[in-house]
Amino acid sequence: MRAGLGKGLLLALLVLAGGAGTAPAAGGGRENLNLPDAVRGQFLADMRAHLGNLDDIVAAVAAGDFRRAAKVAAFHMDFGHKTWESLLARGMSEEDVLTVRRRFMEKAIARDPDLNVTDPGDVDAAKRFRVLAIRFHAAAGRFAEAAWFAYDPPSLDDHRRVLERLQEITAVCRECHATFRVRDD
Repeated sequence: MRAGLGKGLLLALLVLAGGAGTAPAAGGGRENLNLPDAVRGQFLADMRAHLGNLDDIVAAVAAGDFRRAAKVAAFHMDFGHKTWESLLARGMSEEDVLTVRRRFMEKAIARDPDLNVTDPGDVDAAKRFRVLAIRFHAAAGRFAEAAWFAYDPPSLDDHRRVLERLQEITAVCRECHATFRVRDD
């Protein structure tokens, strides 16, 4: 486990939410996320970890192991994934972590209406980035739920539902990477 990576992403979101941190990109039409050096490394490490998680999910789905795919999404990609990883490391059962996660999400959505924003097109760049990050983690959570409750072995309908939810994750990735870039100098 990579301790502290979630803090880097959180700090990046806070920097961007403050209005600073985006600038028109030179060419390519994407906006630069001008993150402080200390945050940028952590942020990029989180992005690489999420790519690895997606690869693990695809491998698990291809093997028909939807429960393993659900665990990757729920415990390593969903909102609060660093907390869930910590609870598991301390010995809490997966089912108990899922219960805590579900309660957390119900309270978080009630507190922050932005968690329900689906069209970030009409807001400034910093908020668009935050909304895309929220949509990514929410899609991972929906994928985890669909995969967790699939039959063992999964039915054709389970495959369809799980792949639809997986595509929601990759669509947000695609949209974010088409919209933003992180300077790498």
